[in-house]
Amino acid sequence: MRLKVIPTKTDKKLYLVKTIKKPGAKYTTTKAIECFGNLSELEKIYDDPIAHFKEVARRRTEEEKARKDEQKLVDPIKVDLNAHVDFSVEGMEDGKYDNYLHLGQMPLLRLYHMLELDDFLARKRKSWGIRSGMEVIYKLLVIGRIICPGSKLATWQQLKHFKLGNSKPTDDDVYNALEFIGGSSEEVLLHLNEVIKRKTGRDTSLMYYDVTNYYCEIDDPDNAVDGGLRRRGVCKEHRPEPIIQMGLFMDGDGLPVTYGIFPGNNNDVTTFIPMMNKTTDDYGMKKIIYVADKGMMSHDNIVHILSHGCGYVISDSPRKKQDKDIMEFLHDPSGYNATMGGDKNSEVVFKYKERIVPMKRSGVTYRGEGDKKTCTVEYNEVQIVFWSKKYADRARKQRYEALEKVMKNPKVFDDYNVKGLLKKIPVDPRDGAVRDDMEYIVELDRERLREAEALDGYYIIRSNVIGRDDDEKPWKGEYRFRSDNFFQLNKDVYAMTIIDMYRGLWEIEETFKITKSFLSTRPIYVRKESSIRAHFTTCFIALLIVRLLERQTGNKLNHSEVLDAVRQSIVAEISPGVYRNIVTSRNMEIIGNSMGIDLTKLWYTANEMRSLSAKPKN
Repeated sequence: MRLKVIPTKTDKKLYLVKTIKKPGAKYTTTKAIECFGNLSELEKIYDDPIAHFKEVARRRTEEEKARKDEQKLVDPIKVDLNAHVDFSVEGMEDGKYDNYLHLGQMPLLRLYHMLELDDFLARKRKSWGIRSGMEVIYKLLVIGRIICPGSKLATWQQLKHFKLGNSKPTDDDVYNALEFIGGSSEEVLLHLNEVIKRKTGRDTSLMYYDVTNYYCEIDDPDNAVDGGLRRRGVCKEHRPEPIIQMGLFMDGDGLPVTYGIFPGNNNDVTTFIPMMNKTTDDYGMKKIIYVADKGMMSHDNIVHILSHGCGYVISDSPRKKQDKDIMEFLHDPSGYNATMGGDKNSEVVFKYKERIVPMKRSGVTYRGEGDKKTCTVEYNEVQIVFWSKKYADRARKQRYEALEKVMKNPKVFDDYNVKGLLKKIPVDPRDGAVRDDMEYIVELDRERLREAEALDGYYIIRSNVIGRDDDEKPWKGEYRFRSDNFFQLNKDVYAMTIIDMYRGLWEIEETFKITKSFLSTRPIYVRKESSIRAHFTTCFIALLIVRLLERQTGNKLNHSEVLDAVRQSIVAEISPGVYRNIVTSRNMEIIGNSMGIDLTKLWYTANEMRSLSAKPKN
């Protein structure tokens, strides 16, 4: 309630008014509650009538609020214990009674609004000619991917359990929206990056890169002549279906930055240069250190990084064909820095050593300004080799489990862990004679087994990152790219510094696990390229929101705990406009406290539910 002064022909009248919205009305209206009288008469009674009655209005507002709060406490909810479900009412056409809402959507919507995605859509409405219901569809596909991951149709069927807006899109509206979402994917990725930089800050001193693939629910791949993304390739899950490759960049804080999708028959290593160009050209990220696994290890990629004045930390496999000198360096027991175990009979559990060597590579493809050429390049490289007992034990365990499996069933012959360790020998089962026309038996190649075991636990890291020299004074800035192709940091850098940079890659591997196991990014059901891009875009935004929510809790909860909490939390409407918290958890309380919203109340009104889902006022 508030005071309103209305002029008349001869005086001014003071009214107590309030804003109301009549049932079924689209807009609010002002209702007069009480007339206090003419201003001239009131001035004879009060020194300042306007100030006095403003205070009256404030007091009356508080009293009304107190009455409503008290009414909530004392008014019982009346129920008819003999009532039955009425399947004829609106919303129960499918014959199911499931009158609940996902309370877990509320913190996710807060982060969705924080990312200013509704503002992005508002800017695009005119240029794309999109309908007003797009906001609801966009939220549904992103928040639904977190709460109840499934196909687009299955997600649309869950719409009634969300509070995303007033419009009610049809399933056709959802599929029609995919063209816009896919077509604007690059723009929304740039938008998200700018918002993250502005609101939370982004650590791009390190950029982690890796590639995975997702299988598609089709039998035949896209036509090679017409192009297309769904192609047969080396599936990381060893599935026969066509796949799509996805490269992902992650920042130093573990937040996804951007992604790119490629045809399934593209080799992992070929995706790095176009993705690096994306970060430099589109995102303006310069002078950073790229960290990647052995799948990205190629001299073409290293030269491309050096040509942009950047740093690299890339692992390499000692099991690949390597120069003789680096393998001799690895096997030479001298020069290693060792860490011992903690008990009395301790043994070496970790060791490492490093060296700097000049590199000369011929046949390297250099991609310059719009052209590419084959050339010979020379540069300096930091080479680190390290051995971990934990990794060695794990590799040995996996190998022997695979060997045991193969010996029991020789037809299972393609396990990565025993590749190259087995020989197939044609043998006559009657007399044991070796014959070319007989069935095979499987025999272990023990010499190759010994060679494989000798490399268990060893890793090679190649880098151009160095720190200040011992006698060198600090300079202005955090880093510089030197003429000898070293990326020099303005601090001390040791071998373990580089190893720790590399170890950060586990977070991007965990990120892929989230997309596959928790967000069900695969299998991919949609067919058109724009729809495929829309699918990956909504999954990317969902992933970003989950990671932000983890960070919002101060990392008290991991992604699994966050997802379990928001998926399980529901409220049921047990009376018109009254909701009861049915399923919640201590983790939901942690999430609510971190977001500044109450998610563990026992009862909620319809207004409170609307307030929780609405965009917060600045």
